[in-house]
Amino acid sequence: MSSPVRMEKRTKLSFKNKITAFFCANVSFFLIRLPPKKLSKIIEKLSKRTQSATPAEVEQWRTYINSINVRCAGNGCLQRSVAVMLWGIIARRTPDWISGFQVSPFIAHAWVKIDGKPIGEEIDLSKFQKIIFVKGGKDK
Repeated sequence: MSSPVRMEKRTKLSFKNKITAFFCANVSFFLIRLPPKKLSKIIEKLSKRTQSATPAEVEQWRTYINSINVRCAGNGCLQRSVAVMLWGIIARRTPDWISGFQVSPFIAHAWVKIDGKPIGEEIDLSKFQKIIFVKGGKDK
């Protein structure tokens, strides 16, 4: 995935949050090597019985992931979005997960959103063609 790069917000973490962020970032590193269809099925299955996360929770998880992993804080949108989903799965509250692209100029990107609003994204995603969509928070 590629999109304009900027370093994401980072913060100091408690020991517990460091462990969770480290786990999510490292497991997501391996998951993103799977074929897209298999990756989306795994995320969908794991998030099946979760509730909807709040935007504040997702923003916080995203910051924690960025704080522990430089790739996620930079150009690693796929790894970052999968890591955020894993954190939500652990917390039993997940956002929606999307992967898509825009044609002109070509940009591929992966992100999470709550109630149709992308979380922590500065680029306009309204013109992106969505390729993969996993609905989070099924038990509302």
